[in-house]
Amino acid sequence: MANRTRRAQLQSQRLAAARQARRRRRIGAGLVIGLVVVLVVLVVWLVNRQGRPEPGGSLAPTQAGAGELGIVVNPQAAAAPHELIVYSDYQCSYCRLWEVALEPVFQEAVASGQTRIEIRNRTWLDGGSHGQWSRPAAVAAACVATVAPSRFLDYHVAVLEQQGNFSDQLLRDLLPAQIGLSEAERSQVGQCYDSTATGQFVDQVEEAAARDFAELGLQGTPSFLLDGQSMDQVWWDAAVGQPDLAAVRQSLGLS
Repeated sequence: MANRTRRAQLQSQRLAAARQARRRRRIGAGLVIGLVVVLVVLVVWLVNRQGRPEPGGSLAPTQAGAGELGIVVNPQAAAAPHELIVYSDYQCSYCRLWEVALEPVFQEAVASGQTRIEIRNRTWLDGGSHGQWSRPAAVAAACVATVAPSRFLDYHVAVLEQQGNFSDQLLRDLLPAQIGLSEAERSQVGQCYDSTATGQFVDQVEEAAARDFAELGLQGTPSFLLDGQSMDQVWWDAAVGQPDLAAVRQSLGLS
């Protein structure tokens, strides 16, 4: 009888130990799963955050337009007979097509003093299939306009030419070097970009542009307003699918 009791006790102890071991394994597995979930969430957050600066500061380029609506390429032409407003987005493929082609005409217009050119960079393509780089690129462009105002148009076009290749290093380091900024200027641009110093200005431009689109019936980017009139159809050569540079030059008084 004593032996049977002893064996029962031992069997009970073994069962209890087995249950405890299973419980420990389940707890351990739960901790591992929980850790994996946390790591996955962290990785997703970091990936989504890439290229998405924080709201940032209130620094605005010195050549910001009236009401800080955009960046004026040639503020010295305040009394020019024509005013051209360009609505753009750095992730917009048609903006690249149009504005890269128009750069020589814009440079000629700046040199002539006949047209004041203001660029209003939108960020409305962020969050869709295009990616998350409209705002970071606009922040970087505003930083360049703040540090080296005369090189803003060069940087603007250089960014558009790099669509699909955006990264923080490209925007803050490589492109400023490409357009010839000095080491000191590149350092200032980098600090501005890292702190998103122009973030609030960029957001104000987007908000104002959204209102303009609603009030003026503008459909997308790029959009061109010359002296208050839309030139999107006038300047587009549908037969070849390219901007009509001759028409642009004529409208700007360059021919």
